[in-house]
Amino acid sequence: MGLDGVTWFRQAAFRWQGDGPVVYVDPWGITDDVPADVILITHAHHDHLQPHEIERLRTSSTTIVAPRDVADGLTGDVMSIVSGRSCCERWFNCAGGGRDAGRLPPKM
Repeated sequence: MGLDGVTWFRQAAFRWQGDGPVVYVDPWGITDDVPADVILITHAHHDHLQPHEIERLRTSSTTIVAPRDVADGLTGDVMSIVSGRSCCERWFNCAGGGRDAGRLPPKM
């Protein structure tokens, strides 16, 4: 996958934007308005979870993926995950584990 399309904003906040979905991880201090297809929140600390950033980046079709304690406080298309559970199949080709694992399908 490489680092093409990765934008780092601060601390753990970054965006991956390629041929597939636009994915944000822990959006905080985002300096532009590229809408999110997927927002991943790692945990509830203020430097990883900024509700106003989520609201600014989300659209009606954005999915938020977060631990249960975070997901319970969010609305919309929110997927609660637990450690060890895979949730990537909806956006990524995770099958096989070979060289194509993790590649994004084209945006539709």
